[in-house]
Amino acid sequence: MNIVKIEMINPINISGASFSDKVLHLIKKHNIPHTDNGNKTIDFYLYFQDKTIGLEAKGQETKGTVNEKLPHTIYKYLKLDIDEIWLVVHEHTLSDIIKEHIEVVSIDSNVVVRIVDITNLEDMFISNTPKVNEWF
Repeated sequence: MNIVKIEMINPINISGASFSDKVLHLIKKHNIPHTDNGNKTIDFYLYFQDKTIGLEAKGQETKGTVNEKLPHTIYKYLKLDIDEIWLVVHEHTLSDIIKEHIEVVSIDSNVVVRIVDITNLEDMFISNTPKVNEWF
């Protein structure tokens, strides 16, 4: 009797990896100095406008729990030696309570947090100007 092991891959993880690849493509396309951090902590370190920016690509396309995880994602990256935290997410609306929670974490830690979609990220690279409090 042959036993075949079938490994199921969570489609959410696939979309996350694919999204990180899209973000990396933009970083390279615009020649942004960076370090690809792989599977360790934050996805990328960007060296942009004399700052070290921790960039995390959150590729889940669904609303709900992914939004609720964002404040904790920011919190766990506060211990890194970075000037700003950028979260790149799919285009969906953040609830007011999540925005408030992120703002509290950002203010309490004195770290600039930017949450943008992939289009806004490319605009920031093109204009060489990060947007302030970019919510969508």
